[in-house]
Amino acid sequence: FGDSLADISSGVSPRWNVGLGYQWNTDIGATQLAEARLQYRRDAFRAINIAYRYRRDALNVVDLSAAWPVNEHWSAIGRYEYSLLESQTLEGLLGVEYQTCCWGLRLSLQRHLADREGNSDTSVSVQLVLKGLGNPLEPAERLLEHGILGYERD
Repeated sequence: FGDSLADISSGVSPRWNVGLGYQWNTDIGATQLAEARLQYRRDAFRAINIAYRYRRDALNVVDLSAAWPVNEHWSAIGRYEYSLLESQTLEGLLGVEYQTCCWGLRLSLQRHLADREGNSDTSVSVQLVLKGLGNPLEPAERLLEHGILGYERD
């Protein structure tokens, strides 16, 4: 008659979150989708995540990510997504950011799969942020919020 679904998320404590998702296909008697997530989130700027995602015949992935200020001016971010099915890295992101009251500088290195044949593409990005002169959520910031679960900016 279709699929049976279960999804549960819980704040184990103010800083720890756990999530589990599962989809069982009753027609074929097999797991369709499964996901497990664990997050430590100290505040809006500090988050560490680990996740496992499975989609039958398509996806079997471990995903690690983090965003963490090192001190008042410097922050670091990173993401590593690995396919257990293909035994290869799907995406890697490493970045540093320097912030002052008036300006900021971001440097990031990203490597991701470019096609289905397993070829990778690498990019380096440098962004100068002049505060008060642009959109409060620049494209690089959107990348961070999309790529690092729990990463937010005021």
